Amino acid sequence: MKKKVAIGIFILLCVFSYSLSVSGKELDIHIDRSLYPTIRGYYYAPTVEPYTIQVENTSIHAKEKVIRFPFTSQPKIYLLIQNSPSYNNIRERAHREVVLMEIEKARKKQSFFNDIVVFTFGSDIQEISFPTDKLSTYPVDLSTEKGQLESLLGVIYSREMQTSQDVIIVILGDGTEFPTFKNIFAPIFYFQTNNSSRNPSDVFMIESTGGSYLDPTTTDEVSQMETLIQSRKQPLHSFVVTIPFTKMVSLATITIHDPSSPVSLHIQPVVSLHNIVYWSLLLIALVILFLFFWFLLKSILCIVRRQTKKRSIQEKNAEEKYQRRALSFLIQEPNTKSRCVTIHTSSWIGSGKDCQISLRDISVSLEHCYIQKTKNGFFAVDLQSCNGTNLNGTSIQRMKLQKNDVLQVGETTLTVKEEL
Repeated sequence: MKKKVAIGIFILLCVFSYSLSVSGKELDIHIDRSLYPTIRGYYYAPTVEPYTIQVENTSIHAKEKVIRFPFTSQPKIYLLIQNSPSYNNIRERAHREVVLMEIEKARKKQSFFNDIVVFTFGSDIQEISFPTDKLSTYPVDLSTEKGQLESLLGVIYSREMQTSQDVIIVILGDGTEFPTFKNIFAPIFYFQTNNSSRNPSDVFMIESTGGSYLDPTTTDEVSQMETLIQSRKQPLHSFVVTIPFTKMVSLATITIHDPSSPVSLHIQPVVSLHNIVYWSLLLIALVILFLFFWFLLKSILCIVRRQTKKRSIQEKNAEEKYQRRALSFLIQEPNTKSRCVTIHTSSWIGSGKDCQISLRDISVSLEHCYIQKTKNGFFAVDLQSCNGTNLNGTSIQRMKLQKNDVLQVGETTLTVKEEL
C-alpha cells in the first residue's frame, strides 16, 4: 500500500513538472526561482511607474525598485573596496590591484570615470582618495563584522537620494557580502577577486540592477562598463513577489499588468522538476521527523506504562505483606496461666469484654491501650488509662513494639514473642 502511494506521489509530481514560459511581446522578463515561492525578476519598460503584479487576476503584494535608464548626466561612480582576510592570498590580492589599475587607466582616457568616490569596508567604513599605492588599501587589523556593505549602500543612498545625478556602484569583493534587494537603487558592477564559485542567485541580483558580474582577470571589462550602461535605453523594473500558499501546487500565472499591454508570466508550480529533489528531500525529512517523534512518544508511553505497572505491583505486594503481618503475645495475667495470642489487625487491650484482647485483671481499665497496626509495624498506644502503660519498665504514650519487648498493663504483662 505504501509503495503504491509513493508511486502515485511521484507520478503527481511529474505531471505538474512544466517548463517556464513567458508570453507577451512588449516586455522581456527575467526571473530567478531559486528562492521559490519567492520569485525575483526584472524587466525593462518604457515608464518609470511601477506595474501592477497579479496572480490569477488577483493583485498580490510586490516590492519593486525602478532604476532610471538611460542616464541623462555624467554618472558619479562609487568604488567600494572590501578589505578581506582572503587577500592574504597573493593571487586574489593581485586580482584586486589589476582592477584598480584598469580603473586608473580608464580615468585618464575616458571622462566616464572622472567622478569617482572611493570607500573601503570590511575593517572600518572609510572614504579615501583614489589609491595611488594600491597596497595602501590593505588593512592592518581586519574585522569579522558582517553587514558593512549593506550599511555602506544605505549611506550612499541617503547621500544621493536628494540629488538628480546618476550613480553607479562598483564593488571589489571576495564574494562573502552581496547587495540585497532593499539596497537596489543604482546599477551595480561586482568584481569577485577570488576563484570561489559564484552563486547564481547572487549573479542574478547583480544583473537585476542593470549592472553585471565581472571577471577581474579580463582587462577590457572596465572599459566595457560605459558601453553597457549606454545600452540601457529604458527604465529597469526589479521586483520580488511571493506566490500565495494556495497557488503553490497549481500552475500559477503571474501577470505584470500595464494598462496598454499586460504581459503574462507562467510560473512552474512548487512541485516542478526544478524543485522536485528539494521537495522530495523535504517530504522525507518531514516523514523521518514524524516517525522520530512517533517512536519517541511511543517510547515515553511504554516507559510510563512500565513504571505504572511496576508501581502497581509494588503497592499490591506491600498491601499483601501488610495484610499478612501479625504480632504474637505471651500474656501473663495475675493468678492465671500464661496464654499466647496472635493478632492480625489493630486491637484494643482492656478488661472490657468488647476488647479484642480481654484481660481478667481488675487493675486494667476497660479500654487500657491500643495496638495499632501500620505499614511500619505495630505500635502500643496508651488510652489515658488509670494505671498507665509501661514498655520495658518505662511509661509510654505511643511506642513501636519489637521482639521480646514486655508491655505491662496493670498487673498483666504481654511479652512480644515475634512479629510474623
